[in-house]
Amino acid sequence: MIPPREGAKRWSERTPGASWRNKAINGIERDGREEWKEQSDYHGRSLIENTMYGYKTLTGHYFSARCIGSQATEVAIRVGIVNHMVTLARPQSVRIS
Repeated sequence: MIPPREGAKRWSERTPGASWRNKAINGIERDGREEWKEQSDYHGRSLIENTMYGYKTLTGHYFSARCIGSQATEVAIRVGIVNHMVTLARPQSVRIS
């Protein structure tokens, strides 16, 4: 969910998406923008978007496969590659006593 701009006005209830937007505006006015972001897990969205950016940067923006099943396989292979790269980059800690 994208937070409404500062000073946003409420939408008419007949407008699509008005209920969540008006609810967000009420929450921001009541608790403040930072508290609303914490309660709505807005920062989680940022983490997910950052993860997807890194995934697409490493593996490419497009699928080679055309069929849905083949695309699912392609995604699984790409995720496996990224996970392996992360494993290789993770430092190995050894206790010295």
